[in-house]
Amino acid sequence: MAVSFRMSNLRHIRTGEKMECLWCGKPLWGRSDKKFCDAGCRSTYHNARRKREGEEVKKVNRFLARNYNVLKSLDQRHVKCISIGKLTEMGFNPGYFTGSRIPGPRPGRKAGTVVYFCYDYSYTLNRTHLYLHSVRKEI
Repeated sequence: MAVSFRMSNLRHIRTGEKMECLWCGKPLWGRSDKKFCDAGCRSTYHNARRKREGEEVKKVNRFLARNYNVLKSLDQRHVKCISIGKLTEMGFNPGYFTGSRIPGPRPGRKAGTVVYFCYDYSYTLNRTHLYLHSVRKEI
């Protein structure tokens, strides 16, 4: 059985451009849009890419979990105000939170103060301290 192909589909012949497998680097033959030499290389390439992308999400989730656990331990000890220095010693990273909002003015809080959330804990920060406000109750 003879295999037929169109010369126009062979980019490396047409343009002199060498095509290589994105995973293993072997030369490619065949279609001009071919990126992998076989299904194994294609699968390995995409699995490795998903793993790399998943690592970043895991890293952020670790920071969020650490922050949550610090806030939970403060809440269990009924601590409502703590210095940023002590907080960072406990492993808290203020750059990671799950949400924020700027509520309207309230007694005891300046207008424009950002309220941060780490899952169900809310808190405000100033230059020197964190103020733990409340835990959201399930309705």
